[in-house]
Amino acid sequence: LRSNFGLMNQLLVREAWRGWATINTDPALYDAVTAEDVMRVANTYFTSENRAVAIYYRQESDEAPDPRLVGLDDAERQQVRQMMNMIPQMNADQLAQFAAQVEQMVGQVPPENQDMADVLIELVRERLAAAGSAR
Repeated sequence: LRSNFGLMNQLLVREAWRGWATINTDPALYDAVTAEDVMRVANTYFTSENRAVAIYYRQESDEAPDPRLVGLDDAERQQVRQMMNMIPQMNADQLAQFAAQVEQMVGQVPPENQDMADVLIELVRERLAAAGSAR
């Protein structure tokens, strides 16, 4: 979280899923997991009887990358992709609330994150327009 905008983005994501307060409570939950816990779960579920092997061959895509993501750095692209996956799952009320929060914070975005903020606003507006036309 290198900036207030990064913090805002994380809070928005958390609010959409389990509530913004998890940004304060989750680290303690993660820290409570021990190596023994990980090994116990791994030994329970990662058995030869539960194993499935898949081989994935990646094909080069002829599809051009999303032009909205071209000017963003890797961290920003990852955050925008996360939002791109989250936004379609929001209902109209959640989407309107999210849009209001993002638009309110745009004025506080540091210049180096302005491109990412613009992309987020564009995504939210597109989804709002689609949700409005679906009614």
